[in-house]
Amino acid sequence: MKIFLAQAYISSLKKIAKHNPQLLLKIKSKTKLFKENPNTPGLKLHKLTGARHNQWSFSVTDDIRILFIYENDGVVFIKIGKHEEVY
Repeated sequence: MKIFLAQAYISSLKKIAKHNPQLLLKIKSKTKLFKENPNTPGLKLHKLTGARHNQWSFSVTDDIRILFIYENDGVVFIKIGKHEEVY
């Protein structure tokens, strides 16, 4: 599966990397799991509802989420951050 990164995702990821390098390692690990098998139970993959009905989310930690959308040739990571920041 190809993973594309939206500019908003990249900007947030840079902030995370600057303030919490350990979290960046966890993000890389979870992204690798997602790429290998999105249905890995530890990711808690789920489809969003309401205004975000075309988006999906998976967990990096108890509080950090990655939001994405499916595209024809892969997925686009659109947001990353704390639960209250991305929803």
